Amino acid sequence: MNGPVVGVVGAGAVGQVLAAGLVSVALPGRLVVVSRRAEQTRALVADLEDMALSVRSRTRVEAGEVADLRGCDAVVVALRTDFTNSAVQDIRRGGATANVPALGALARELRGYEGSVLVVTNLST
Repeated sequence: MNGPVVGVVGAGAVGQVLAAGLVSVALPGRLVVVSRRAEQTRALVADLEDMALSVRSRTRVEAGEVADLRGCDAVVVALRTDFTNSAVQDIRRGGATANVPALGALARELRGYEGSVLVVTNLST
């Protein structure tokens, strides 16, 4: 395996696009996908494995748990909790507020992690 190990937290729309982009350019040697919805995670991993074959990417894709992220060189966080954003003004703040508990829980679980962390979000929906 060549290349870094990258974790993606979140198998929703943003996480899917990020993971697909990483696989398509074969940036990571290994991509670990973590999400609270196991069925969605398995489906995304299967799609990414198919994509890796079709674009001849050497990236190995696998489903993981939060603990597996400690073995990653970098982690991209694209989580989104279930919420209905009823804000009519400053709609991004409504999403950010809803996600704070989940981000806090993840941060506590990753306390001491020494790799790079990037938080990516599209909270307007």
